[in-house]
Amino acid sequence: MAKDNTTPLIIGAAALGILFLAKGKVGVKGGYDIDLTDDSPKEKRKGTRDWEDITGITLHQVGVSGMNPKAWRKVTAHLGVHTDGTVYLIHPLPAYLWHGHKLNRDTVGIEVAGNFVGDLSKPESYWKAGGGPDSLNSAQITGLRRAIAYIVNEVKRHGGKIENVFAHRQASSGRTVDPGAEIWQAGGIWAQKKYGLTEGGCDYYRGTGKTIPGWWDEKCGPLPGTVQTVAEEEVVFSSEAEGAEFPG
Repeated sequence: MAKDNTTPLIIGAAALGILFLAKGKVGVKGGYDIDLTDDSPKEKRKGTRDWEDITGITLHQVGVSGMNPKAWRKVTAHLGVHTDGTVYLIHPLPAYLWHGHKLNRDTVGIEVAGNFVGDLSKPESYWKAGGGPDSLNSAQITGLRRAIAYIVNEVKRHGGKIENVFAHRQASSGRTVDPGAEIWQAGGIWAQKKYGLTEGGCDYYRGTGKTIPGWWDEKCGPLPGTVQTVAEEEVVFSSEAEGAEFPG
């Protein structure tokens, strides 16, 4: 059974459905609603990091529309935000996971359920094999921001400091629309303003990654010698089921 991190609440029938599927109690303390750390595959945890070595957050989209809540325990990320805004703690924050290529070693990964477009002005700029496209709703925005706040505060509580917020695309040429414009604007840019975090600069990337594009953040683009619009950039998104896990 998943651990109960919170004081139990009186909840309605819809919430009870989620409660049953997740095998955990629903609450509001701690920044997440359901703790799956006892149920998630331990083999995904490649090691344990010191709190002071955790300095960033990486934002992801699942890339699949209509995700079943039962699937969260199998997702390679530390936290997940479902379509109804429920926040799942999937793995402990110090766990070293292969979630973000060259962003693995020093960041905490947040996955958001759905398949989202890369450029809001280009409706076809999404991964077609994932269904959708979806739009980020208000409950997800609230859940995403709660997850970010939880990470910032929990790392601080253990003597560390979150300084960066990254997009998965910054570490992989295979994730050009990850997490997409909506998630980046609602989460990444919000975190920069709220907590003074940085994406490393508009020219920052690791490994085979790509920089934050101007169609996600107007301060970032376009840069000389870079792709001018998403129409000129191939939409690439490899699902976890197709082998998206890599060390880094």
